[in-house]
Amino acid sequence: MTAARCPTRSAGPHRALFAAHEKGGGAFIGWFWAAWGEGYATEGSRALLDKAFAGLGVRMVWAETMAVNRGSRNVMAKLAMTLTDTIPTPPDMEMIEGSEYGGARYEITKEQRERL
Repeated sequence: MTAARCPTRSAGPHRALFAAHEKGGGAFIGWFWAAWGEGYATEGSRALLDKAFAGLGVRMVWAETMAVNRGSRNVMAKLAMTLTDTIPTPPDMEMIEGSEYGGARYEITKEQRERL
């Protein structure tokens, strides 16, 4: 499952609209708004995990973010996702502040989620 930020005019400076799609087949999972510091990213991500595991039969979900993106890393930790790897910064992200620190990959399996 991947989530892509889709900024809109109505999103405002501290809000973003995210679309989640199945990585392999591209099946649309759902939309959710994120508003920094209000818990919407965690709540929306929990719903997406539920949809992925229960509704689509996905066995494992992964997420990647910049190493310096503390907010996204906190969301992944709240979801009980496990830090599994560090990743290089993609070339199209190298202009972003903090890109020199690379990224982080988190994962959670259906079995891990069921034990929560």
